[in-house]
Formats: sequence, C-alpha cells, structure tokens
Amino acid sequence: MMPSLDELAELRQEHEVMDQRRRHSRHVLAELLEACEICGRVRERDKLAPCRWCGDT
Repeated sequence: MMPSLDELAELRQEHEVMDQRRRHSRHVLAELLEACEICGRVRERDKLAPCRWCGDT
C-alpha cells in the first residue's frame, strides 16, 4: 500500500522539523561548550578555568 500525498507531505514536514531542531541543538551546544586545544577535554564555557591537565584556559 502506497502512502497518500498528504501522508508524504506530513512525513516531509516532520523530517524538516527534526533536521531544523538538530541544527539548532548543535549550534546551542557549540555556544555552551569549549574544548581544550591541547588535551581535547570539553568543558562548559561559563566555567572555563585553567585546565588541570595542561594549563590551557
């Protein structure tokens, strides 16, 4: 049984919404987190302090 055009349009719209949420989530996470360039440890930006392992901020 083939889906109707309305069902296909609804699935397409749901897919677009999920893609948009995924893109926004990555953007928000990128704004909240920072990775140390030397050791690669990920920390929250608002709690940035010198890294215990390498001294990078």
